[in-house]
Amino acid sequence: MKGRRLRDVEEAIRVYRVWHRGLLQKRLRVLGTMSSEKWNRFYRKNRKELVLALWTLLTLHRQERETAISQLAWPLYRTRKQSFRNALQEEMRSIGVPGIANPTNSKLLGELYRISRWDARSIVRTFNKDLEREIREALGSVRHPWDRSELSRLIRDQVMKRDEWKAPQIGLHTALHSWGSAVNEFYKRSLVLAARFNFVPVESAVCDECIVLASQNPHTYRAVLAKPTPRHLQCIHRWRAEYVSLERPWLGG
Repeated sequence: MKGRRLRDVEEAIRVYRVWHRGLLQKRLRVLGTMSSEKWNRFYRKNRKELVLALWTLLTLHRQERETAISQLAWPLYRTRKQSFRNALQEEMRSIGVPGIANPTNSKLLGELYRISRWDARSIVRTFNKDLEREIREALGSVRHPWDRSELSRLIRDQVMKRDEWKAPQIGLHTALHSWGSAVNEFYKRSLVLAARFNFVPVESAVCDECIVLASQNPHTYRAVLAKPTPRHLQCIHRWRAEYVSLERPWLGG
């Protein structure tokens, strides 16, 4: 994966990490603002009740969860929209279609935002589940459960270790899904008259379905419609036109 697609993945990773670290910092800050009396009431209870108390405290209430979703959905949407435009422009360039890609179709943009918000909700849900697990592990590791600074450090360190692999996974999904959607929309809306497509890159095919698709190159446009990319989570493959004739190239409007 090279060039613009790689830069789009890197931008999606950056967007997620800014949100992730900001939310983690906000939630852990609560530990430092609790009064000693309130903390000691938590501490005097058994470990299960302490976990539940911390979990309620750090994950906040429903309204704030919705705020966290919105705060992530908008930058994801902007990143997805930019990736979509880049993919559309790259596809036009690769087959010799002149013009500047400009995705302005309201239904299309609404769908991009809907997907971004769905992704954001899924990410927040997973973040909360992982945070609960890290709280349980930290309470089992900390020498003194009433030492808030040590507890906060353990939770932060464990969640940031998760970020090392989770951020690239989310960034890759966001960018590649946008690229696949853009190529699919371009050919559907451009009214293909005749075409041949290859499933690329061939040498990177490792899952069973991708190996089969790569081995069957070239494909008809009917096959492309039936099997849009990405084919699975973290799939880096795409359809590349070997030959195509369009009735009316679509620029995004």
